[in-house]
Amino acid sequence: ENNTNNNNNKNNNKLSTLPPGISPFEKGLSKTMDIGGDIRTRAHKAVLTAASSNCRLLEVEFPPLLGGEGSKSQFDDFDNVQELDRNRDWTVQWVPSFGKNNGNKNWLVFADLKECQLAKEEWAGARYRSVACFTSIEAATEFCVNSNGGSGESYSKPWGATFASAVSDLVQGQLLGDERSLDDLSIAPEPEFVFVVQPGNGGPLEDWINCEKMFNGIQTSSSSSTTTTTT
Repeated sequence: ENNTNNNNNKNNNKLSTLPPGISPFEKGLSKTMDIGGDIRTRAHKAVLTAASSNCRLLEVEFPPLLGGEGSKSQFDDFDNVQELDRNRDWTVQWVPSFGKNNGNKNWLVFADLKECQLAKEEWAGARYRSVACFTSIEAATEFCVNSNGGSGESYSKPWGATFASAVSDLVQGQLLGDERSLDDLSIAPEPEFVFVVQPGNGGPLEDWINCEKMFNGIQTSSSSSTTTTTT
């Protein structure tokens, strides 16, 4: 029993502490705090520590709606769009902390083309746009497959993707997003970190399958170690 307690204490010492204001009983406090910023700082340190220990596949989960005047807990009313927007915004604000250390060798991969377009429209400043290549899961997966001479499986289309693409063509391609919002990965440096924003959140399982293909393609073609992080 003593050995078990000692092991638990050692493991607990390795865990990050929780920020103040995240309890549903601290709703008034959470509205006065930048909880998202606090969690980003803690997550940055945790990811660097994991990467230094050769962990290459990471998943970061966080409460996206907590903090600020519009703070909401799991007991408040909110819709999926609010959650998707805050997940995207949280990650875009997080990536610059990595760019300072690795010469901006990052990919910021969104679930689809429209999310990539919205991110570029919402976060147009050089602080965000210069630290990473903005792209989509489809574009990044196809690039990684093609960079290996076309070896391996290609991008797995989600159910209904072909139909949605056909409808988008009828409205001049604006339904699914503007392809001009995708950065050119062929001229980008090899990524040290690949941040995949909310794959499969309320959407297709194929997102996760494509994340695996992307990771395998990067590891095969890259001369350096790349850490893929999903948020």
